[in-house]
Amino acid sequence: MASPSEVTPYQQAVAVASLLAPGFVVPNDCRPPPLDSPYSMPNAPRAYRSGVHAGVDFLCSTPGHPVVSVLDGQVVVAAGDYQDPTLREWNDILAVAAALGSTPDYTLAMLSGRYVVVDHGIIDGVGHVASLYAHLDAVDPGVRVGASVDAGQRLGGIGNTGTRAGVLGDPDGQLHLHWNFYVDGQYLGAGLSESETRDVYAELFKYATGTEPRPEPGTVDAGTGLGDQDGGSFAPRPGPAGPGTLTPSGHRPLDEPISLDQALEAATRLSGDIVVPSDCEAVPLPWPSVLPNAPRAYRSGTHQGVDFGCPRIGQPAVAALDGRVVMAVGDFEDPPPQERSRLLDTASALGATPAYTLVMLYGNYVAVDHGIVDGVGHVMSLYAHLDELDAGIRPGRWVEAGQSLGTIGNSGTYAGASGSTHAQLHLHWELHIDGHYLGIGLSGADTRAVYTALFADAGGT
Repeated sequence: MASPSEVTPYQQAVAVASLLAPGFVVPNDCRPPPLDSPYSMPNAPRAYRSGVHAGVDFLCSTPGHPVVSVLDGQVVVAAGDYQDPTLREWNDILAVAAALGSTPDYTLAMLSGRYVVVDHGIIDGVGHVASLYAHLDAVDPGVRVGASVDAGQRLGGIGNTGTRAGVLGDPDGQLHLHWNFYVDGQYLGAGLSESETRDVYAELFKYATGTEPRPEPGTVDAGTGLGDQDGGSFAPRPGPAGPGTLTPSGHRPLDEPISLDQALEAATRLSGDIVVPSDCEAVPLPWPSVLPNAPRAYRSGTHQGVDFGCPRIGQPAVAALDGRVVMAVGDFEDPPPQERSRLLDTASALGATPAYTLVMLYGNYVAVDHGIVDGVGHVMSLYAHLDELDAGIRPGRWVEAGQSLGTIGNSGTYAGASGSTHAQLHLHWELHIDGHYLGIGLSGADTRAVYTALFADAGGT
């Protein structure tokens, strides 16, 4: 038998599926899980966006058919106000993915349409577990960030938001649930072969679909758990070996850091066109705590952007560069402090901020894709903690540098969760290049130098 150090990714995924199967519920019962349809399963290619499928597509011909939570958990994202872009806008956004040869995270989020993410917490012997339910026709009333849900509880209904059919306004085309299942920030079965992927999900669904009789409570034997091998044990490895944030794709942020010289060159090239995204106060370059790479102990993470303080609610946040909106969340409802704290306790235990916990902490936010900039790379910016989004700000909308996106507030913050209208007012702004926030991993002094160069021509010094 293999020792624990020789456990393969396939064995590990089967072990996880076996441990979770007894309490598992199929997220949609329109049709049986498509185990024999490789295109609908994880790891299938998605050429239209230069990516790989990360979940299971449950096909359905009935709009609004129930979508339910697969396990007990707590809602961490409930994005119900999504509007599909026009076909031309959709194609323009996907053209960037085609040129890159991969799907940017926020493009992937756009393609989810209306979606819900449930955080199932840290499960013994497995790790941190979360699930995503995409292309919904609507998010059910009461399904809000922070709310507890039970296995089998309805979250929304089958739809086609985020798909080409949704973009074209076809109410009956491409109806399905796209469902992702994450363990420690990576979708279950990532990188496995077609047959191995099928085995993993067959194991996960075996009781829920009646393939095997569901065991009586307290009688479950892990069976295929890795602990059965030579007395070893399956030890999950939560958290990244990086500054403390997992992205929606499971990417580890410090896999390919750029050097100080590269960051300075990118900042200098962008400085001629960049607009300071808030004029509430001076750019806070002297204050390391509000710049990228500052520690964020409350979520066991690292700050990825610049916090522009603002003394008044309702001041504008403006686009830093020309570009196209890819995400626009304007219906965020802050959870009560105790529910927010429960989600942050998971981050504390992991020693890293799960991707969708970070999305929760953005509150109302806008993400703008600036395309591929010569000599720089793929550029994207994010504007978080907004009070409101401006009318017409939606996925696909073209915006110009300096154009208002929304008003500065405190959504997603502790003050927002506590019901305070005027505390912690600020714009959290991030600038990403090729999937990394600008200056990732640099020292405080080097980070300040990079952002000083970025804002040199925009009145930031």
